Amino acid sequence: MNELLGPRLLSPHGTEISTADALQGKELILLYFSASWCTPCKTFSPILMKFYPICQQNNVEIIFISSDRTQSSFWEYYKTMPWLAMSLDSYSAPYSKGLSTKLSIRTIPQVVVLDCKGGNGDYITNDAKSQIVSAWNKVRDRRDNCDDYDQDDAFLDLIRSWKDAPTIPVGQVKLGVVSSMLTKVQNVLGYSPFPFPNNNSNDTTNDKKIMEKNIQDLKIQSEQNDRMEAQEHLVNVLTEFLQEATVRLKVYPSNTQQRMKLMQPISGNEQYVVPVSLEEHRRLLLQEQLEALEDTIIRVKERKLTHVMNTSAEIVQEHLRSLGMKDFSKITSDTKIQQDLLMNMSEMNHHARNAFVRSVLWSEMQWIKTREMDHARLQMVVNFETDRRESLKRSNDGIPMDRKTVLEFCGLCNTAIRMEEVERYLKFGHEILDRIDNEEQEHDVARSQNLSVHQRIILLQQLMLCAVGFEPNFGGQELHRIMSSDLSNDDELNNVIASYFINMQLFAKSVGEDEGITEGLSDMKHGGVTKVVSVKYSEKFVDQDPSAGAYDAPNPATMEHNSDEKQWQELKLAAKAASMQKEILDELLDLDDAEREIRLQQARESHELFVQQCMSLAPGPERVAFLQNIQPEQQKILLIHKLWEARAKN
Repeated sequence: MNELLGPRLLSPHGTEISTADALQGKELILLYFSASWCTPCKTFSPILMKFYPICQQNNVEIIFISSDRTQSSFWEYYKTMPWLAMSLDSYSAPYSKGLSTKLSIRTIPQVVVLDCKGGNGDYITNDAKSQIVSAWNKVRDRRDNCDDYDQDDAFLDLIRSWKDAPTIPVGQVKLGVVSSMLTKVQNVLGYSPFPFPNNNSNDTTNDKKIMEKNIQDLKIQSEQNDRMEAQEHLVNVLTEFLQEATVRLKVYPSNTQQRMKLMQPISGNEQYVVPVSLEEHRRLLLQEQLEALEDTIIRVKERKLTHVMNTSAEIVQEHLRSLGMKDFSKITSDTKIQQDLLMNMSEMNHHARNAFVRSVLWSEMQWIKTREMDHARLQMVVNFETDRRESLKRSNDGIPMDRKTVLEFCGLCNTAIRMEEVERYLKFGHEILDRIDNEEQEHDVARSQNLSVHQRIILLQQLMLCAVGFEPNFGGQELHRIMSSDLSNDDELNNVIASYFINMQLFAKSVGEDEGITEGLSDMKHGGVTKVVSVKYSEKFVDQDPSAGAYDAPNPATMEHNSDEKQWQELKLAAKAASMQKEILDELLDLDDAEREIRLQQARESHELFVQQCMSLAPGPERVAFLQNIQPEQQKILLIHKLWEARAKN
């Protein structure tokens, strides 16, 4: 076995062990080809986990062979596994690559079964993955149908079939596409698809008919397997791209070259630079994502996998569009993989929005620096009217603010106020793209700034008005004109404005600056509409039964109408809530009747007190803050009451 696997393997504890000692007494070994970036692998691994205890009881060992590119990703994935592994170091790499070549590993996950009794590692089958899944489906179907069954039976039958199967020396295995399919068809049919003819003419005729039928079966099986392998490769490419793009977007714009593109000189004056338009910000961000896609495709093609050699950025983009529309017809039918892909796409979109706001805010801040607007001049309101930024609309231009601009401004502010780097800027005053490593450094930066938190909050809003093309004083007047008008027939605009006010107020309140946070945007000489508008939207934002929805998981109907940002948050919440609900119900059902009744009574009392406390608060930021600050233990108690009430009704 040393010739195939090398002289040493890794144990589940991460320590090295000699191959001979690790496989002593084993009759079969299963080579599990997998990787941390492979979504289908993450679906199959839990099934293999259920199979492994039966393997251990029957002298069968599993060895993980990774396709990961880095040691960190290998160890992060391997620490979830209970079996042996081949190391990713340079010493073991030639053995793992040699096995991949000899066994024609063209797709993952894949499981190859080798005979271990003779010590040579003779080949048995390369179709063990589908056989294990099939055995698990039998177990699951019997359980769901409440049949009497022993969970081990299907798995034991599979292991026995491998032990009884004929073997071939690995060096003689020819696993091209046809040979591989022949092996798979033989496993499916239970006999060779091409029987040897004999001298009996009738038997020969029968053999010919059998051969023709089996050739047809072979073609069908081959086409099905090709489709499955192509889909698995596609899922891997999509997953790798989404993860690669997410990593880049988290730090964008991260280098000088990217940041230089965010500023441009005005016509006729090379010395005067201003931020690029929002459209240009979007184009540059899309370019960054396309570069991530191209790099992903190059990296995948370097692995020389058959099904991805013809993959192009255009093909992947077409599937990404389908994914965005939740059309999985050409991607995968596996609901778990679908959910993982949606989660990855939602996470990428979330960080794309953050990257967009980060680049916009950085360029606006940079513009202030280039105009030498030092901190002494940045008082309550920057005098933007005296600057020569001609692209900004001013009061004498006669161009009113439209609905799209209001949505864009509120969207920029709503995203910015939730970003960690923006929060640090508003609280401590350091640069948007600076890294703050400790609390002491935060205070050092804060002491170097002349602006108060209050002034920075106002400045943030003024810069966002510049970003959407309005001189802030005029833009503030236009905002209040629109916000004070009757918008009862425009739910989208109402909700975005309400979110803007609530987000700004909650942040200001958290730092003790909740008075007049938008005064720099209002015309206080004409009635002070800021406070009126603020109250109007604060009261609109929370107007529902406080006991409903505070600790519910979202349902598909509501998620369908939410933005990508909210869907990403709700997908994470749904998974967490489902896990918590199952855990709570299991705990309750494990209690005896008396103990359970005590817990339920405590939950009822806690629920009643919670509703009373919530209803005592006026609709608006205080009630929102109360709901957002429910402690985990209290959430669990409230959920106990809700789950048991729902169970009783059903």
